[in-house]
Amino acid sequence: MRRSLAFAVTAALWILPVIPAHAAATPLLVVTLTLNGAVVFANPEGSSSPRLTDEELKGFGTKLMGCWRIAASAVKSLNTEPIEIMAMLNADGSRAGPIGDMTPSPKNNPAVDALHDSAIRSVKRCIPVDLPSAKHDRWKVILVRFAPFERQAQSGSTVVEREVYVRSPTWRNVTEAVTLELGERLTGCWRRSAAKAELDKLPRISMQFQLKQDGNVAKEPVFYDDDPTSPSKNAPKGAARDNAIKRAKAAIYRCAPYSFLPKSTFTHWQTIIADF
Repeated sequence: MRRSLAFAVTAALWILPVIPAHAAATPLLVVTLTLNGAVVFANPEGSSSPRLTDEELKGFGTKLMGCWRIAASAVKSLNTEPIEIMAMLNADGSRAGPIGDMTPSPKNNPAVDALHDSAIRSVKRCIPVDLPSAKHDRWKVILVRFAPFERQAQSGSTVVEREVYVRSPTWRNVTEAVTLELGERLTGCWRRSAAKAELDKLPRISMQFQLKQDGNVAKEPVFYDDDPTSPSKNAPKGAARDNAIKRAKAAIYRCAPYSFLPKSTFTHWQTIIADF
């Protein structure tokens, strides 16, 4: 299904969106992503550099919308408060420092954690950005707001692609880069298991699987619903759930061996829970 994107580029007379008090720097570009499209605000203050054109702003919004995917376990939290992610960028579009999650996440809420994780992944997926280096002073600090149900954009329909979110009951000493790669690999393998139209109709489920130290699957993956926040709790028994389990198992096996996982931290990733 093709995305229909709607964009709004705010004029210089508009009021700058509220910035968190604990933000390290004032963002020069604020992008709000909704299920209707993207709203891009360019701060007119703080630089004598030429302003970004409407086309440049629209292109930046297009790219960010294309990078936005939502973890299956995060869907139940789409009506939560906006997630705000800040990034400082170099003139070549690369990251100049850590990406900051500016929105406090409630404790002991895996679904909201998944939404935060999806937001951070989406920003990382879009870096380096493609904006003119001569105007670097206009975009060196950006704030991306993930606000699915805000109606700031013009009407339209936007399909946000599902992705696989991975976690583990023993998930310690596993770097963010490894977590990101594992999730993206499983997402790619899952999408190859069936046509997109069929996958979109599948109920969201969790699967648990164990790995050997060489990255191969140690035991047959099993349907996981022990966690009360798991998307499996909303997947009633029947043919649709059986098909979702079948597709998830196929993706887990297709991605093996997971040889990129560091052997030195094997005990921390040998058991994995994946939300499809």
